[in-house]
Amino acid sequence: MSKSKLTMFITGGVSILSIFLVFYIFPKNDNEYIVSSHIKDNCEYERMSADVFYLDTLEDLESVSSLIIEANIRGNSKSVNFENNEKESNHLLNNPYAGFTSTEIKISKIFKDLEKKVNIGDVIEIMEPMYPIEIDNNMKLLTFEDYERLKSGNNYILFLSWNANQELYEIIALNQGKYNIESILTNDQISSHDVDYYYFAEEVKDRFINND
Repeated sequence: MSKSKLTMFITGGVSILSIFLVFYIFPKNDNEYIVSSHIKDNCEYERMSADVFYLDTLEDLESVSSLIIEANIRGNSKSVNFENNEKESNHLLNNPYAGFTSTEIKISKIFKDLEKKVNIGDVIEIMEPMYPIEIDNNMKLLTFEDYERLKSGNNYILFLSWNANQELYEIIALNQGKYNIESILTNDQISSHDVDYYYFAEEVKDRFINND
């Protein structure tokens, strides 16, 4: 196993990208992966358009989810890049991608669980649709549309599907598959999303948050 350390400080516009990365190369499913850990929250993003198959109703979102939970975001994010640039498609995201970020969460409530792989209190990793790339000698986090990474320490309602290739759960349809409970209750995050997201968030609040 090879291991190297890299510290980068990159200025882009008015933001500063500060990432401390530790790289590991290891085999999995006969492919080589590069895992970069210790990814900080103040990263600069490179956003791409994506043909996202958004759901029309909360019922539709529930029906395509194999796991619906409330969870606390513990962080400890690790970005995984496929060294051979092999791509695979994210669930309900038509654009293939060549990496992802795994983020550690702790499950506090389970609303739906088709696979029966988890229990309340479990700490698991889930996939987020973003990963580091180099653009013009600068390292950025590539993500899609207006996706916002899960905030460490916050609690979320998450709509997930099982990714058999990576043996991890992944968020469905970008932001449509995650709802920050603290932000919903204070309406902080609603203004940054479209009208459809607002109605979804209101329904999520009524069905999963205020219904305890």
